Amino acid sequence: MGTLEKDGSSKPLSFDGKASSWPPFKTALHKFLDKEGCSWVVEGGNAFCVMLQAAAAKAAKSKTASEKGTVSTNVADYAKKDLQAAFASATVTTSVLLELISNRKTVLGAHHADNEKLGMTEEQLTQAHAVLDGKRLAMVNRTVVRLLHDAVYPSNTVESPATIKLRSILKTPEVTKILQGEKMPTESEWAGNPWLIPAVLMYGRLAYKFEGMTDMINGAFMEDLSELLNSATGDQRHRKSFYEIDTEFEKMTASLQKNFTSMASLMPFLRASLRQTMVRRLATVGKDKDGWKKADEHLTTLMDQEHMITIEDTDAAIKRCEQYLQRAATDEGSAKVLATEVEISGQDTAAELAALKATAKAQEA
Repeated sequence: MGTLEKDGSSKPLSFDGKASSWPPFKTALHKFLDKEGCSWVVEGGNAFCVMLQAAAAKAAKSKTASEKGTVSTNVADYAKKDLQAAFASATVTTSVLLELISNRKTVLGAHHADNEKLGMTEEQLTQAHAVLDGKRLAMVNRTVVRLLHDAVYPSNTVESPATIKLRSILKTPEVTKILQGEKMPTESEWAGNPWLIPAVLMYGRLAYKFEGMTDMINGAFMEDLSELLNSATGDQRHRKSFYEIDTEFEKMTASLQKNFTSMASLMPFLRASLRQTMVRRLATVGKDKDGWKKADEHLTTLMDQEHMITIEDTDAAIKRCEQYLQRAATDEGSAKVLATEVEISGQDTAAELAALKATAKAQEA
């Protein structure tokens, strides 16, 4: 337990921010924290992740657009009683208490709970315990935060698109303060409320992003499915076997079953996901690709914020494309608009998809 802050004793952890790299990184992190006796950090993060996934599933099953969208990852937006129940059920609260008791024994000896044998008053011993507990939790928090931050953002490296997406979790003003050794305002409450520990929340947000295919549920299902199918015969470096593809598709469908209870709630999601994929592809080809890039940027920003893409979001994205093309119109005599003149909202599914497919075909011509 005394080696947490020692550096250079082993190869530093590394994570490139890609979904395929998450499982081995997670395993290496668990192994390190198990060795140091503070695996409760990931257990607490997992408990918070489960709460976020439950909130996302509730949003996905909602029949009203106003209840869909971004799932908050701010712990302040969740009821304390729900957090208490989740962390108690995962035995996190008890695990934190046991580690603190173990640390007291390490520092104060076998009589760590006997004020008379330690030559202290009861009040002095209580204060000593509070100081030891605070220092221990602050050190664990600082070490894990640094471990996660440095794994993704090692010094003297150029950020990639995948690591840039993790800035909202790993490069925040709070993280900067922790790495600089500043005292956090809630430190005195951490022992009894482990869901307030930044390292726990940081891991929980990472787990939420990379587990349960939340990117897929946010709107990238069709894109992921396309890549999966292409991996059968595509680029040799990323090729998958028949059984690997079958297993991954089974996981994807299981995630859909978990998050959507009816076809009525599933179909709008699939339509929005199809639109997102078409927008992304149209942003790379054709004479109107600059306009489609504006639409793609809008949807990408929403997805990076853990927002579940809805039909209304794609309507707004397409509108951005149209507005860009109108502003960029030349002297052709009229504003340059998309190939379809139909209003996206309010049309039946077949008409909408036919219009969008016609647009895609026109751009590829």
